[in-house]
Amino acid sequence: MVECISGEVRDGFSFLAYLFLETHHVGEGVQKPLSRRYQERGGAVKYLFVVIVLCVFFTSPFSFSQEFDQEIEKDYPLRSIGKLIVTNPWGDVSVQGWPFDKIRIKFKKKVQAENLEKAKSYFDSVHYSFHSSERNIEISTQYSSELNIAERLNEKAHSKISMDMILLAPANLNLRIWTTSGKINLKSWGSSSELRSNSGSIRVDGVKSNILSILCASCPIQVKNIESSLRCVGGSGPLDLHNIRGKNIYAETDTAFLKVSRVQGDQLYISKTGQIDGQFLTGKIQFHNKSGSVQLREISGFLSGSAEKGSISASIKEWEFLDKAIIESVQGNIDLVLPRHFSGDVDLKSVTGKVAIDFPVEILQDLIQAGPEPVNHLVGKIRDGGELLKIFTENGNIHVFKGKL
Repeated sequence: MVECISGEVRDGFSFLAYLFLETHHVGEGVQKPLSRRYQERGGAVKYLFVVIVLCVFFTSPFSFSQEFDQEIEKDYPLRSIGKLIVTNPWGDVSVQGWPFDKIRIKFKKKVQAENLEKAKSYFDSVHYSFHSSERNIEISTQYSSELNIAERLNEKAHSKISMDMILLAPANLNLRIWTTSGKINLKSWGSSSELRSNSGSIRVDGVKSNILSILCASCPIQVKNIESSLRCVGGSGPLDLHNIRGKNIYAETDTAFLKVSRVQGDQLYISKTGQIDGQFLTGKIQFHNKSGSVQLREISGFLSGSAEKGSISASIKEWEFLDKAIIESVQGNIDLVLPRHFSGDVDLKSVTGKVAIDFPVEILQDLIQAGPEPVNHLVGKIRDGGELLKIFTENGNIHVFKGKL
């Protein structure tokens, strides 16, 4: 095991030097005494105030605060193929897969303290634990057993220490990571993974597994280069998915921007108020957005979904009916680009808006017998007909464009 402690003086002395220079007048190469300068200006009270400030600053622990670092590194032989569980409420967690049958752990502690002795006491207040059994391999940070409940509560309320964790481990282990506000980084992993945090950012790159699960209420989340089913639930932080291929892809946000690109599989995207933006999506694609807009480009496959208050804009290169398709909005416009060779039945309706379509539509005979349809409702078939594509909006306009050659 390797352990190293280092310290660095922060800005106390530089600030004192600044105060000294500011309270001494230098002119024509001559420095006047501080007391004489203030007496000349009738500033005895000001002089006393400066003296008091300097005294308080010199005696204040903050004036000599330093940042101390401690690094601990240790290798553990792999004696179990159970789930790897990593818990760290004090900082970041970074996990990367490697081909060796051992786990390398590096801990980086940082603390603000008045001196080395005080820093060591802070370092000793938290430590890491490694426990291996047949079912689980648990790595966690926790309070020292020497701290009583009151000391633990005080440390939790006024924490002066951070503790980051870096792991290299066999990529075939099932994985679970939990932090509170620390960052999570996962790279080059080959088994099912669960990532949980409250506010720290989450980044995942290069995972091949059955399932990848991510949950965070306010994290910025970035996921790329994935061959796995994905379940990603965010909140107020932006969500970015890129180059993902899996059986089932589920992504949900609350108010944040949801961006997806080069995704393949059965996909479902949900947002309350954030915009959904997608490009180069392949497979069965569904979406639901309460008040944000939806913009999808270069789609290949099947598309269905709704946006209550936002507009919908989608461009489909290749259309494949997997079921009846319904695209609807309450308040927004719907613009849809279909491939030129599209064939299917269509039902287009706007309650108060207009309906326009670039394709020739053959009106069904039974509807002709019933009388002409209003301009804002069109039912018929394109080319040979087929499965139904229904597009509906209450207060917006509908325009179906013919795609380019």
